[in-house]
Formats: sequence, structure tokens, C-alpha cells
Amino acid sequence: MKSENVVRLPLDERRFDAASRGRMSLNWLTSDTSPNAEVLPAISTLRQRSRDLVRNNAYAARAVSVLSSNIIGDGIKPRPKTGVDKLDQQVVRLWREWSDEVGFDGIQYQAVKSMIESGEALVRLYTRRPGSMDTPVPLMLRVLEGDHLDGNKLSVRGPRIVGGIQYDPVDDVEGYWLYQRHPGDADPLSLASSFTPAANVCHLYREDRPGQSRGLPWLSPVISMLAQVGEYQAAAIMKAKVESCMVGAMESEADLSDEPIGAEQEGAAAILDATGQAVEKFAPGMILQLPPGRSMTFFSPSGQGDFEPFLLHLLYACASGIGVTFDQLTGDLRQANFSSLRAGKVEQRRLVEHWQYHLVIPQLCRKVWRRFIADAIAFGALPRRAAGYPVEWIAPSHEPVDPLKEGQAMIEMIKAGLLPPSWAAAQLGYDMADLIQAYQSDKAAFEAAGLDFEGLFAAAPADEGSDDDGSDDDAADDE
Repeated sequence: MKSENVVRLPLDERRFDAASRGRMSLNWLTSDTSPNAEVLPAISTLRQRSRDLVRNNAYAARAVSVLSSNIIGDGIKPRPKTGVDKLDQQVVRLWREWSDEVGFDGIQYQAVKSMIESGEALVRLYTRRPGSMDTPVPLMLRVLEGDHLDGNKLSVRGPRIVGGIQYDPVDDVEGYWLYQRHPGDADPLSLASSFTPAANVCHLYREDRPGQSRGLPWLSPVISMLAQVGEYQAAAIMKAKVESCMVGAMESEADLSDEPIGAEQEGAAAILDATGQAVEKFAPGMILQLPPGRSMTFFSPSGQGDFEPFLLHLLYACASGIGVTFDQLTGDLRQANFSSLRAGKVEQRRLVEHWQYHLVIPQLCRKVWRRFIADAIAFGALPRRAAGYPVEWIAPSHEPVDPLKEGQAMIEMIKAGLLPPSWAAAQLGYDMADLIQAYQSDKAAFEAAGLDFEGLFAAAPADEGSDDDGSDDDAADDE
């Protein structure tokens, strides 16, 4: 059999450039470990460093606050969908009574903030004794930091345990091994963990890789960079202080060779360091008397140089790695206009909606709702029904960049049949049923007072003197 002529390339020539191992990539260390093999050894250190940044770095603190506020706002609200208006209203009243009692909106914010800062959060669900709360549903919630998970728990025999989470044979979560007290407390109870069924725990974390059991702080990609930003700012401040110290110097006729520069005259004792050496001290605006044999050259402060451009470059990268816009991270709106703000907010809103509907709602809101309905039925606050109590969750609205422009665009879409009014209401964070009820109530109040309610919705006459052609005002903003 005649062999074919096959050209075989050398091994290095058949690789992707990114997979080559040349001189330029020798220090690029990689691994093919599983997500848990990467996360579990690093989670404690990353969590500590993230918390330290949030405590001491203004940008890190703002990023965590901005993300938490955008995701939760005034709370993600349920809208019952049983199909029976009277029953839906009953469920809404019961939920609001219970939610106000336990502060569920605040619990959402606290859990999400802890997840962003520390990588994960746990919400314990437990039922108290009937009559112990001012609501027919005695369900209580408690937010715990991810530290409560016993990461040292190992499965020598029996069910698989990974990072304090126990799984059944088909890898569904059975429960969590939790410390009774925070392990950072000086309390003997913080040294032992106990098993808590999965039905009683909401584990809130962002799963970046399939199969990942624990969450990492959202600042992880930029922790080193944010620390360097703080160091760079501190160095620039110290540089400015040092450059402001020397003002002028004069040479003395007396022999002061034993006196350190900057020491108090007239017999005052010099300041000594730990080794007994004299400390040469400078202060802003001082005039030095130099002993014979000593001289000093004046210098001109060099200024900050490229401090601001370089700092902005670092902050751009930090904002991108965290998932916020530059103005959200820094509060700097100097170069912003309508188009730039809207473009940045649209992209960031997509991320926020993803986190709301694919993270917070399934991991927290739905589990709490199921437990709330189960307890409400068990204690007679709601009737048992075969169809259950379906629910739809409404996330808080996003503040418009330009309310007039965005509102007019929404009206045009509704008129064109491209946006149902109920969907428009949901985008603004409202329940259409609540809006209708509010309109009916307001109309009745206006009519009772003899006021024209319909006149509020009359079209305003166009301003004949206006020459506004609807063009964007970005050029004016840029100027």
C-alpha cells in the first residue's frame, strides 16, 4: 500500500500562540484544577483582604455599597399569581405584615452586601413558637457570614462533604455544617459545628464555574490592584509632605557640629531614635541654621507628575473588574454626558438584572417564599390548595439617566404595541395591580374634594416659542 505524503509540523508550530511556552510566557503559571480545589484554599485569605479593603479603602467601600444598592434597592417584591384576585390580595397583606415584622427588605440587602464583600452569605430559616411574633406566620430569618460554614469538615465515611456542604449520592445539597457562633469569636461554641438541613438554609453566592460549592469575594480580581491604588495615593501624599518641608536655610557662625539638623536650640535636648541616634527633623516653613562644614542645596518640588492619569487608569481597570461603571466607583462625573452615562448604565443594568433574577431570587427569595407559604398553611393563615401559591418577583426599578427622554420613549413603545403597560410598570418597579388600585383611590379622593382628576392627564400644549428639535444635547454637555 502506497503511503501518502503527509507533512508533519513540529510540535511547537502546531500550537496556538496563547498555548506556546516560549520565553515570554515562562512566568505564566497555570493549572487545570477543579473550581473547589482553587476556591477552598484561597477563600479565607481573599475574604480577609476584601474586608480589610472595604474597611480602609474608599473605592472598595463604595463599590460594595453601589452593587448592593443597585441589586436590592428598596427590596425585591413578590407578586402572587394564583389567578384569584381576592386570594392574591390576602397573600399580599399577609406577606407585607410578616415582611415588616422581620425586616425582609433589610435582610436582602444585608445578605447581598455580605455576599459581595465576603463571597457568600447564609440565611437561616427557623419557625418560632406561635404567638411569639406580631404576625400569624412565625417564620424568622437570620443572616450569617460565610465563616459559619465549617470548611474543615471532612467526609471520611458516608456522604460527601465539600467545604462544609454535605451532598447526597446524586450531588444534591443535603445540608450544611455550621458553627453555632462565628469562628472569630472567643467562644467555645464557635469551635464545634452541627448539621443543618438544606431546607433551613439559603446559601447565597455567585457560581463562577460549574460545580463550585463556595463563593469568592466580588473584589477578588482587583484586590491587589485596589491595595496598590491605596499605596500609590499614600506615597503621593507623603511625597507632597516631604516636598513642602524645606523652605530656606542659613549658615551659622557658631560651632554646632554636635547638633543634629532640626534640633531645638538653646540647650534643648535632641530627639533620639531607638538606637540613640539623633533624629533629623524637618517641618513645613522652618528655617535651618547649619553648622560649619554643612551645606544644603535648595530644590524645587517636582509636583505630582502623572499621578492623576495613572490613578485614573488603575481605577478604570478596577471598575471593570468589579462590575460597576467608573462614575459609580469614584463619583467622578466630570466627563459625563447623557449618552456616556446611558451607555454605561445600560450595560451595568444587564449585569444587575442577571444577578437579581439568576442569583438573589432563586437562592434567597424563592426559598423564603416556599417556607413562608408552608408555615402560613401550617398555622392556618392560608388555605391549602392543590395549585399552590405561584409568585412573580419584581425587582426595584433603575433610576433613569434622563427621565423625560426615557419616559417619552416608553410611552411611544406602549402606543406602538411593543411594550404592554404591565411590563412597563414592572420595569419601573411597580405592580400593575397596585397602580390601578392607587389610581382608583386617588380618583375617588379628587372627586370627593371636587377636583378635576382627569385634567392631570390632559396633554400639555406645545410651546410655540420653542425651537427644540429633539436633538441630543451631548455636544453642549461636552463643551
